Amino acid sequence: MVMWTVPADHPSTRPAATRSPRATSVTRIARTLVGLVVPPVCAGCGVTGQHVCETCARLLHHQPRPHRPSPMPPGLPPVLALTDYSGPVRQIITAWKERGQRSVAPVLAAALTDALVWTWSADAVAAGGDVPWRPVGSRPELYVVPVPGSRAARRRRGEDAWGRVVEMACREVRSRGIPTTLMRCLTLQRQPRDQAGLSARERRANLSGAMAARMPSTGWRSPSTSLVVLVDDIVTTGATLAEAGRALRQAGCEPRGAIVLSATRRSGADRR
Repeated sequence: MVMWTVPADHPSTRPAATRSPRATSVTRIARTLVGLVVPPVCAGCGVTGQHVCETCARLLHHQPRPHRPSPMPPGLPPVLALTDYSGPVRQIITAWKERGQRSVAPVLAAALTDALVWTWSADAVAAGGDVPWRPVGSRPELYVVPVPGSRAARRRRGEDAWGRVVEMACREVRSRGIPTTLMRCLTLQRQPRDQAGLSARERRANLSGAMAARMPSTGWRSPSTSLVVLVDDIVTTGATLAEAGRALRQAGCEPRGAIVLSATRRSGADRR
């Protein structure tokens, strides 16, 4: 199965202002040299020996479970989460997302791979509790749609870090014989402000209308015969996934659900 990507002239393919290739290469070489001298430590628990120890890695390998943010934003697809965004899992994702520890990426990709395979092959049940994501016994083509990051995040990380993880996962899912297409069809048509510290209501307003979707002109099957799944690293209020779902629907594609690596548990004051 050939991975579908957007055309070369699509706005999402235009490079954002990032650090120079030379600076990025020097940074990667420096990290490699440090790794040769200093033994790696687990990003989750700090134990010496591996970038992510087996004990911490297992925390990400759970059967996905339904997750319902409260309050539930309108238009949110059924969400399946692997685990809570807490403890070692939070440390692992923070090391990858905020500190640029790219050695963690294969561990995240492996967790996402297992979740995608389970969702495709098992009788995955949506968050409503009684509506299957697909007809029981069917084996549809899997379309994986990553939630796009902001240009600021790309500049800070020097790459599309989440997109890289999703690409690794899709490659592995295809190697297991599952027809899988990675669709980078979502883009940000305006830049929302930083979501940190915003309430659920403020996040919905901040993201309203921020995304657009461009579906492939050829090779696209009806959603009724396909399993279209949104994927993201963390769900907090669900506002981002709800906006992504809206953009897909507006483009004529109904997502069956969303898979996230982790889900936060917000306090009552944050839910307004």
